[in-house]
Formats: sequence, structure tokens, C-alpha cells
Amino acid sequence: MPRPSAQGPTIAELCKKFIEDYSKKRNKPSTQEGYQGVIDRCIIPLLGRKKVLDVKRPDIAGLMEKLSYKPTEANKAFGVLRKMFTDIAHSGVPTKGGMKLTGHKTVAMLKHYIHTEDKPVRDAAELAASRRQAITGAGQRQSQETTA
Repeated sequence: MPRPSAQGPTIAELCKKFIEDYSKKRNKPSTQEGYQGVIDRCIIPLLGRKKVLDVKRPDIAGLMEKLSYKPTEANKAFGVLRKMFTDIAHSGVPTKGGMKLTGHKTVAMLKHYIHTEDKPVRDAAELAASRRQAITGAGQRQSQETTA
């Protein structure tokens, strides 16, 4: 019987599924092309052969480190990865040993995978977290609960 980490899709397969099942249904053609470009330039060459279940913090940190010489591209790659993992979370597909992620845990999970000591990476993670917080209003609810 194969180990659980030997099963499941690769990052390359996840990227293809993301474009087909998510991006083509929700995004304009120019956005789809942008996502595909980032996937082709950054994600597939560096992570494409890894199984989704085997992606760990050092893998994401390594991707960000290798792209640190072009911070905009690093941020775009991080954003596409975040969207792909959020899409997985919303579809209910288990991503780690039977654990199902929820959308609100996705940014925290990605922040956990990266080295936050690296300023460009930390900035990208904080930007993603603050955007998520602005959308969900999570910070406002916490502050209201503490004042009540």
C-alpha cells in the first residue's frame, strides 16, 4: 500500500486544475494569462514535480528565496499559490493527512510555511494577511469582542 504522501496530485497538476476549474470560470482572459504566466515562469519550474501533500515550509521558503531578486514576481507567485490552496480549502479536498483546511486558515497556513525573517517574504505574507483580514473583517470582530 503506498504511503499517503505518494498519493495525490503534483503541484503541476494542481496548477492545471486551478486554471481549468477556477480561473477560467471566474477571471477575465487577461487575468487567466497572468496566472498562467506566473505558473509557467515560477511555480512549475520550482515546485511542479512535488506532490501537493509533500509541500512543506522549506519548499515555499525556497521558492520565495529563489525569486527574491524580483520581488514583484515573488509576490505574484505567492498570491497564485495562496489562491490555489484557498480553492482546495473551499472544495473540501484534504490537503494534509485527512485535515481539511478552511478558507480563513489558508493565509495562516502559508505564513507558517514561509520564513518570516526574510523581509520581502514577510512583507508579502503580511500583505496577503491584511488583504484577507480586510475582506473578512476578522480584526474588527476581535477588537469588538475585547471591548465588549
